[in-house]
Amino acid sequence: MTQAHWRQALMALAAAALGTLMLLQQMGWLPLHPADQQPSLQCADLSQTCHFMLGGRDYEVRSAAPLSGGKPVLLQVRGEAAKVEASWQMQGMEMGPNRYLLQQQAPADWRASTALPICTQRRTDWQLTLTIDGQTARILTKQQ
Repeated sequence: MTQAHWRQALMALAAAALGTLMLLQQMGWLPLHPADQQPSLQCADLSQTCHFMLGGRDYEVRSAAPLSGGKPVLLQVRGEAAKVEASWQMQGMEMGPNRYLLQQQAPADWRASTALPICTQRRTDWQLTLTIDGQTARILTKQQ
């Protein structure tokens, strides 16, 4: 095999690897943001409305009920956005893919039914990562 063929084969392999990583990230198998980054907001009880600013805009997030493992977590985000995504992690612990796309119910009203990942260590310090129009807010909360 000539040097040109080797170079071409390596370029094809690199392109395939990059494409695979991008596909895995789109499918939620690779986190957009590591779980060990510091939260930008403390919100002990997510069933109470939590206010935050992101990109110069005001937002609020809440769950329909206190967080509880094994039960759906109905999330609502209020604020102007074109796209809102959510995922659950824990500080310093990757919980696997669980990215949710919130659906717009009305102008500035986004909702989704989500679920807390299973934690074998029985921790309750959940970190909700909201990605709103490409900007990220991390909210540290507790299961009640």
